[in-house]
Amino acid sequence: VSAAWRFSEEGFFEPLKDIVSNGKIRMSWGKVGNNSGVDRYYQKDTYSSYPYTFGNNVLVEGYAPYKLIDPNFTWESTAMTNLGLELSFFNNRLKMELDLYNKLTTSMIRPGQVSRLLPGLEAPDRNIGEMRNRGAEISLSWQDQIADFSYGVGINYSYNKNKLLKWNERLGRGDKFLRYPYEMVYTYKAIGIVQTWEEVANAPYQSDNLAPGDLLMEDINGDGMIDSNDKVAMPNSMRYIPTSDFSISFNADWKGFDLSMLFQGNAGRKNFWLDNFNNVNVYTSRYAFQEHHLDTWSPDNRGAKFPRLTSGSNGGFNQEQSTFWLYSCDYIRLKNIQLGYRIPSKILKNIGVNSVRIHVSAENLFTITKWPGLDPEKLPKSGSEIPYPLMKNYNALKRYSMKRAMRDILLLVVLLVQTSCIDNLLDYPATTKISADTFWETTEDAEKGVNAVYNAMRNAFGLFYRLDCYPNADLVYFQNANSQSITSDYWNKCYASVNRANNAIMQLRRMQG
Repeated sequence: VSAAWRFSEEGFFEPLKDIVSNGKIRMSWGKVGNNSGVDRYYQKDTYSSYPYTFGNNVLVEGYAPYKLIDPNFTWESTAMTNLGLELSFFNNRLKMELDLYNKLTTSMIRPGQVSRLLPGLEAPDRNIGEMRNRGAEISLSWQDQIADFSYGVGINYSYNKNKLLKWNERLGRGDKFLRYPYEMVYTYKAIGIVQTWEEVANAPYQSDNLAPGDLLMEDINGDGMIDSNDKVAMPNSMRYIPTSDFSISFNADWKGFDLSMLFQGNAGRKNFWLDNFNNVNVYTSRYAFQEHHLDTWSPDNRGAKFPRLTSGSNGGFNQEQSTFWLYSCDYIRLKNIQLGYRIPSKILKNIGVNSVRIHVSAENLFTITKWPGLDPEKLPKSGSEIPYPLMKNYNALKRYSMKRAMRDILLLVVLLVQTSCIDNLLDYPATTKISADTFWETTEDAEKGVNAVYNAMRNAFGLFYRLDCYPNADLVYFQNANSQSITSDYWNKCYASVNRANNAIMQLRRMQG
């Protein structure tokens, strides 16, 4: 259900038209169902092999249900209310869109629990809880033109905060609390690295292996020992879903040249930099050390950034999730940049080409972030899940040296100039056979000339230039044109293309001479 009011069309708004070009308020409400992750036959009884004993303890193969079924299991539903405002200013050069939303998800589908009195049975998925998401999205754009220069800037920003409202089963300590964000950071609070045995003796009991160089955790409940009861909740830091996403785009155009850029990022998320590449509790074999392992604690390096290196589990809490390993995942990245030039159509029309655009582009050029891992955008849920490294991509004339590129560009320029400035290139009527001395002094010169021009265009600029007949046409092909059953129209086009190429090559020879 939706409704909107374009108030800028009302009579009372007429005096503001010079400033506010367009204005609209809209509101919508909707409800959708979701059964994602539920198999087609999930609610059917499922049996598995189960041994029974009869008589004198004789085992007999049988079958029994292995999964409980919730007869009240149903769709997860989400109701969403949205309020929006659209404004345009200064003859639509500046545009703004603002959306506020409230989303309530009920009957959340989550794994259930099963009683200890029912061993061997799998707990079913159930409709367990309710969660609310509230947020805002805003979009701003400016588009303008000054003489031959046109440009545009766009900004998008979204903010979302969720809260767990209900949970129908036992909710233990963890990253899910009632009236708190769903999957927030819940971890130990690290005090620092223990420096002396005296500090070890005065510290709360943490493990039998605690020694100088190990991480020390804070005793939150003051019971003299470190355990899971000493973890703290951080409701302002999400682990897997950022609270904010944003992007900034820019585009400009001037006399055939164009430039575009896109910056992208998010904020409001923290995670633990704990994986196989920075493990200080190393394995006894088959382990590759990284550069940061050079800055681990030792008696000679007490100001080290990382705890001491140990083997196996001797490091105690050194590899536990704690604030020591907790890093911000906020980032901003230059996602894409492209610079291009579109060759004017008046130059291209004489060679039968509609448009040509030469451009260089790059992706993922740089990322600004405090996250020390591979990619703050793609985070693993465990230390063994290592995301694939982010790749930088370049599209440019990278296969050519500067000297060769300049030679190819010169050939193309000569060809373009000749085909655009000489009106009467076709001085000879089409014949059934082209002899070598009609256009070139020798057959060898002709073949070298045609190949130089077309290879230059194809290799340097990625254009697969056709002679409107076949891409690999050469002088022999034209000399035997009658036997190829080519139509008169195609023959004339081929003839014109060769003639233009010959003029370009002759001009290049004069320049070199």
